[in-house]
Amino acid sequence: GLGAAPAQADGLRVLTWNVWGVPWVSPDLDARIDAVAPAVAELGPDVVALQEVWEPVHGARLAAAFESAGYPHTLHFVEPGRRGGLFVASRHPLRDLGYVAFSQGGVPLVPWHVDWMADKGVARVRVDAPGGAFVLANTHLQATYGAFEYTPIRLSQALELAEALDDIEEPVVVAGDVNTRQHELPFRVLRARAGLTDAAPGFGIDALLYRGGLAVREWRRALTERRDLGGGVRRALSDHPALFVELDRAEPGAAPGSAPLDWDRVREEALGWAASSRVEWDQASWGARLGGLAFVAFVVVLLRRRRRRVGFALAACAAVLLYLGFVYGPAAHQGLKRTLTALEAAALQTPPPP
Repeated sequence: GLGAAPAQADGLRVLTWNVWGVPWVSPDLDARIDAVAPAVAELGPDVVALQEVWEPVHGARLAAAFESAGYPHTLHFVEPGRRGGLFVASRHPLRDLGYVAFSQGGVPLVPWHVDWMADKGVARVRVDAPGGAFVLANTHLQATYGAFEYTPIRLSQALELAEALDDIEEPVVVAGDVNTRQHELPFRVLRARAGLTDAAPGFGIDALLYRGGLAVREWRRALTERRDLGGGVRRALSDHPALFVELDRAEPGAAPGSAPLDWDRVREEALGWAASSRVEWDQASWGARLGGLAFVAFVVVLLRRRRRRVGFALAACAAVLLYLGFVYGPAAHQGLKRTLTALEAAALQTPPPP
């Protein structure tokens, strides 16, 4: 195969990368996808976690390209109910431990904020590496769209991701586009609830975290340069940098690379935030309902007076408000209620040690 030699038994190299494989949106998509495996192989990771490989045809092309580059083991999570755009390639044998779809994020707030169509979740894969098996959890959480931060959804997803690791006894590596920075509440909830160490503090919204018999040697930003795609086109292969992390095997219980977070303290902060956010959404929902019904009354009056142009404009406003009040608002309320329940239940558990 291409690229550097695989790591020794006492080391492990992992690369995570959102490859911007969004159909109808991403430019030069086919050419960029075809360039991914050769570019990754130049760095020589042992295991690769990709996000936003949405199309089955792109997954098949990546699998063939990675096999040619020395990564014969691949999994692409594209079956019904598993359309998270997640792809894993490895030098070592893989076993699918199950995909967990996140419960929140499927109801649109703004239709063109397309994450609601993505069916996001976490793909758990057992990697039979020479130095000992470990579990890779490849994931992609809800994005922020400008002023629309979607923090309640990411908080719920972070909790569900942590819960998906509860039954795993082997070392764990969580890799992916978490769309949240290290100081933000969803990231801290994930770390504290699952007992994870952040391998690359300050990297950005893509992350790699680990626990159990691993220690970080170094990490670096990679694959940001523009490349020749043919036809005179030069472009970066993605709108995200890749995160490349070299890990060492460590004795269980060895000091983590960063200070562990106090789950009780983080949990109390999350409980307070979720409760406050639920009150805000309840108030906003009632306001939207009343406003929508008022607009409906205005529309009826205007149509009776044959002021149709203004009436239709107000009807559109009424439809938006009624949707927010009777559909999205209640969905947000139920989501935050489930988050509060999960946080309360989590107090009865002891997060795994980092």
